Amino acid sequence: MIEEEFLVACPNLEDEIRGKWVLNFGSGCTGALRSFTGAALKIEMDPLIDRYVNDEFATVRRTENTILLKGYGERIPVSDQCIDVIVSCNSLDHVDSLEDSAKEIDRVLKPGGILVLVVDVKAYKTACEPSPIENAETIRDLFPGFQMEHDEIKDIPKYEEFLTSETTERPTLYCRLRK
Repeated sequence: MIEEEFLVACPNLEDEIRGKWVLNFGSGCTGALRSFTGAALKIEMDPLIDRYVNDEFATVRRTENTILLKGYGERIPVSDQCIDVIVSCNSLDHVDSLEDSAKEIDRVLKPGGILVLVVDVKAYKTACEPSPIENAETIRDLFPGFQMEHDEIKDIPKYEEFLTSETTERPTLYCRLRK
């Protein structure tokens, strides 16, 4: 079962990834691509990936067609135009430079490729999220050569603190773009 967050922006994602190369931009410790069973190659990319593979609580794992890749949004360590689909859940706002990361995404994504983004919407920087994304226009401006096929903002519960069970609703932007 593909992660629900990605299906909001791209309901037919399972068909879109079949036989394709898929990059998870900022995989974190969960490795969301484990559920992308139809993909030919799955690349879980994160700057902390080497930590996650040794963490007993992390669920990101190497499998037959999965590569765990240490990489940064501003310098994605793959060849030009080799990726068919890029997915990113709550990662793009964690990069140091939105503009450089957008250029890298454009560089590695094949023409006609799909970019599926899920990002928290906010107008302010935080220590962990130095690149705020205020709305879909921010995304359109970052990817001028891409066609926005879907954009939707939903309020979803977010944990404010890892140490408490208190939740608040925070607007989240779901986008699907095609290069």
